[in-house]
Amino acid sequence: MLIAVFALLGVLECSGLFEDVGALLSRFAKKERSTEATIVLSVGILSMVTGVISVAIVALGDLINEIGEKAGVNRYRRANLMDCTGCVFCFLAPWTVHCVIPAQQSAQFGESFAVAPASVPFMNYYSICMLVMLVVAVVTGYGRNYL
Repeated sequence: MLIAVFALLGVLECSGLFEDVGALLSRFAKKERSTEATIVLSVGILSMVTGVISVAIVALGDLINEIGEKAGVNRYRRANLMDCTGCVFCFLAPWTVHCVIPAQQSAQFGESFAVAPASVPFMNYYSICMLVMLVVAVVTGYGRNYL
């Protein structure tokens, strides 16, 4: 599946879609905080749509690098924001494999153990705590480095 997705990303890149997306993201990314919020939202949306963290990071990596450099966001900060965002949103979207498989596996133990995929994200405390930390880091600037 990933090989097919990366082939599709190559087609989208040749079509010029990434330039259009980059122009759109650049309109929102003016200062550091807005750039960080743009990084979080763009990677979060794409990781929720695809259900695969690596696809979102690889697809948007060059665009995020470009807008992050323009706004002065440290490269390590950009990488951390992309990685944390991918993990948070991909594991909290109830239609991804990360929620569907645990729900299916719990049903094997009987009706009383069955869990709906939509309830799995609410029990994923690690991703919920990471989402809170991600929001705090972007809003307050905690961990922002000017090296």
